[in-house]
Amino acid sequence: MNNITYIILLKNQEKNIPLLAESMKALEGNFRKEYIIVDDFSSDNTQAVAMESFSSFPKTTIISNTGYYGPSYSINQALKVASGRYIHFIDGDEIVAPQATALLLQACDAMGTSVACGLHGRLDENGNKFSSSYDTGDITLIESPIKALLENIIPDIRRIGYSSTLVSRALLEQIGGADESVFLCNMSLGLLFGKYSKTAFIKKTLCYSRDLIENRYDKQFEAYNDLSAIVDFMENHVVVAEHYTSEIYKALWSVLWHLGKKYKVQTLPKYFLSRYVKHNLDCNTLIDLYKGYIANLEW
Repeated sequence: MNNITYIILLKNQEKNIPLLAESMKALEGNFRKEYIIVDDFSSDNTQAVAMESFSSFPKTTIISNTGYYGPSYSINQALKVASGRYIHFIDGDEIVAPQATALLLQACDAMGTSVACGLHGRLDENGNKFSSSYDTGDITLIESPIKALLENIIPDIRRIGYSSTLVSRALLEQIGGADESVFLCNMSLGLLFGKYSKTAFIKKTLCYSRDLIENRYDKQFEAYNDLSAIVDFMENHVVVAEHYTSEIYKALWSVLWHLGKKYKVQTLPKYFLSRYVKHNLDCNTLIDLYKGYIANLEW
């Protein structure tokens, strides 16, 4: 029997916790469960509400950070006490579909991977769920997760580390946990997972969040984290990164392009040329290029 550790990341989410806990009670699957909740220095009643909402859950641990350190740090704190063979990441702003964990496990087994991810949908203020427009129920294998992540060519691929992601604890230990030099975890985890494992991708909506939640981080802050994660990956995994220099070059202009009008004007020629003109750049050149833009980001 598989055993699952749910790592639940909370930050000022007292209003959503009861709904999240209710969705987790409805999770289907014949496996042992443990719950590790990390409260990232909330300023509201998140911890008290979490304790009440999860009081009936078996094997629950609550960790309280002494400062606002972010998802990457919080994941590593939880990993210190996790015992599950697989980790299912849970973002406190979201709710999960009943079949989420079971489908992710099935996908890993079917595709022979250590990582599986799915789609996320929308939740309105009345609690109505709206599935992703890409929802077909199919399971496919992402042969080159790093390429897919950098080019952002697969729906929700850059949401690795949110509620529609499951990964083996062995792989998390192999990569040394999340990269704490980057505040947000999704890009850094996605790149590191992709170095060691293909990804099983389920075209099924496995979690839901409200529109306002999607904008909880400033776009420039997210861009800073994405670019920083890519730089760290290049510096620490040069041999692997050298195989993706073209995609890394494209990713820079793609991330900047999506920041807004100011950056669209500045990056328009390079954004399009990066897709049609081959650039022979090495990692050192790309690292310098990235760092120049990172230093100028206003966030």
